[in-house]
Amino acid sequence: MFRCTFPYVLAVFFLPGIGDEPYGYHPANWQVGSRFGKSTIAHYYWFQFYDDLVNADNWHKEASMIDNFCIPSKRVSGPLFEVFVKYREQDGKAINAKKAVKPFNATGMTFMDNGFNATGKTPEDVVHSEQLDSLRSIYADLLKGVTEIQHRSELITERDSKVISFQRHYQESKEQNVVTVKELLLEGFQIRIDDQLVPSSKIDADFYTHPRHGERGMLCFFTLDSLAVGRHTFSLERRTENTRDLLHNTTTIPFMYEGR
Repeated sequence: MFRCTFPYVLAVFFLPGIGDEPYGYHPANWQVGSRFGKSTIAHYYWFQFYDDLVNADNWHKEASMIDNFCIPSKRVSGPLFEVFVKYREQDGKAINAKKAVKPFNATGMTFMDNGFNATGKTPEDVVHSEQLDSLRSIYADLLKGVTEIQHRSELITERDSKVISFQRHYQESKEQNVVTVKELLLEGFQIRIDDQLVPSSKIDADFYTHPRHGERGMLCFFTLDSLAVGRHTFSLERRTENTRDLLHNTTTIPFMYEGR
């Protein structure tokens, strides 16, 4: 009896997985960008690139992490195009090579009052704090020997004026550093709509933390001049590390423009 039933047991376990592939000419979502290369992405609405396609079913999947960039929806309307470009470690290394630019946070592990933290004061912040403390200490020593009210008041006014001026100059330098970093990040990639380059001078970008999985990057906007209603493609090309040459690995995705 065992010999007679053995073939049927095999059939029960293996035959359900055997059959004809009904989608011979339709790539599965797991094949996009891997088996057929990135050229397939230009012809597939892969949910990773569109915020409106990320839902409860695929939110926790590793594939929902933003790898390079994403746009709010596969359907675009209005005069502005919005795209989130994810910050890469290579971007930081390329910017770090420029000595005129300072990091916003200290890298590596630093010991804070509440324990270990991945961020802390930069060397520039430390120097600024020391100089500010030194300035206040100098005036504190001057005020110790002053009893005359008018003279004491003048010294306090002078001290406060110098502290405010010192703080303002430091904040202005930090703001200029932010602007410079933004400009350098914009130099790190190129955007094209239907293979037409969007000049960086027409792109407005600011720092942004994407709510999907907390990815950091730049939120960019640019105008869609005279774009016809219908299907179009968006392309992003990143630059290689420590060079101005473009990496020839462009990611292209489709979108539908609904007009203004």
